Amino acid sequence: KSHLPPAKHPAGADRCFIIDGHNLAYIAYYSRHGLSSGGKSTAIMYGMLQDIRSLITTYPAAKLIVCWDGQKHPERLKLLPTYKSHREKNMGPREKKRMLKEMIRTRKLLYYLGVPQAYNPDMEGDDMVYWMTKKYQNLFKVWIVSGDKDMCQLINYDVQVYNPRTKDIYSTFAFICDQKVEVNQYIDYLCLIGDKSDDIPGYY
Repeated sequence: KSHLPPAKHPAGADRCFIIDGHNLAYIAYYSRHGLSSGGKSTAIMYGMLQDIRSLITTYPAAKLIVCWDGQKHPERLKLLPTYKSHREKNMGPREKKRMLKEMIRTRKLLYYLGVPQAYNPDMEGDDMVYWMTKKYQNLFKVWIVSGDKDMCQLINYDVQVYNPRTKDIYSTFAFICDQKVEVNQYIDYLCLIGDKSDDIPGYY
């Protein structure tokens, strides 16, 4: 029998998940590629729901928001016309169209399940994650769920990043052990090394 007083709040009452929807969708699509029903791909629909279920079962949370990608920011394209250009080459138009349709079906399913979602057609998913994080970090301990390393620049004492692929949790504690720099140096570090996944060159 425990002699400790009963908990005033349930586990995870102070936690909020901000989920990078496109990142989790890509992970689900490629890890469960070929999964289908009635001739339609269900890799994203099934995979995302399973991944979200596993996440909230392991780490209970009071709130969960899925953020989706809109269009590329025009100012970034002005600065760098090749911004994220290789992604168009990696996937054919037919596969891209099929994947987009499944994402739309997945968003509808999440809506019917009552899962809050954030989307703006003129805003990239990364930016939406940023705005949602800024909105909720004063109310909750925010966990950003994404495999995108750029999200680590948002880490502070109220925000950490959970990588759904590796299950790693990145916080201010011992951040330098994995990333070679401290959190407050991370933006400068990314600017120096560039980002191949976004076709952004670094400094020579």
